[in-house]
Amino acid sequence: MRKFDAKISYIKAGNLRNAIAREGKCVCLIPSVKANDFKMCFDKISSNIKAEYKTNEPELNITCTKVDLPKQIIDKQTQETLLNCLYACPHGVITMSPDIEGLVQTSTNLASIKMKGDAKDESDDKEIPELEESEIKIATSQRSSIESAKQDMVDMVDCAFQHPGVKISHASGYPGWKPDLKSKTLEISKNAYKRLFGKEPLIKAIHAGLECGLIGEKYPGMDMISFGPTLMGVHAPGEKIEIHTVEKCYRLIVEVLKDIS
Repeated sequence: MRKFDAKISYIKAGNLRNAIAREGKCVCLIPSVKANDFKMCFDKISSNIKAEYKTNEPELNITCTKVDLPKQIIDKQTQETLLNCLYACPHGVITMSPDIEGLVQTSTNLASIKMKGDAKDESDDKEIPELEESEIKIATSQRSSIESAKQDMVDMVDCAFQHPGVKISHASGYPGWKPDLKSKTLEISKNAYKRLFGKEPLIKAIHAGLECGLIGEKYPGMDMISFGPTLMGVHAPGEKIEIHTVEKCYRLIVEVLKDIS
């Protein structure tokens, strides 16, 4: 951006704080004498990024197209601050669980970048909104099964945004909830599942914010498990549920309550 004297007019990526960004876009102005060099550099960087992520994101699409001249640009100081914050902000898996193989223990998500005027349901085919005031909001989300590790991650992200003119605020979020494979409730539920369905249940710990963390914060030491119907594509436009698993979930709840009572 700096090499080509680019001026950002508009930037948007992601939507919800608790979802990984699926797409993003940026409108910027490039001096006409540098336009061809910019496009060549863009294509080279795009090719490198696609090569880096070809295994995990084989359908990654990065494009650069010419648009009408925007009516506003972000001032130079704000643009510098924005780019520095985004580049310094950590994103992704930070640590894996030492107790459960393959389980993410702590992560941070650079969830969304929005400018004043963005609608929550804005889609790509809508016109870029004209801004009455230059305001950029960046949302991140930190998760961990260890509460202290989550707070450490919050502090790390906080440091990335310590710049003049940046206002930082924190939401309450989900407290950590460490898996307990020796849980009495888990053992009762496993036995109930085997009686009902004639096979061993698949026991997993997942890296997600759950209500159990909120309950456990209010009632330390409470023995809890979490289960439910099969969901796919959670927090994405194509989110689905396997309907037949809803009945299985209901039957299991009833059976577990019988055993506990």
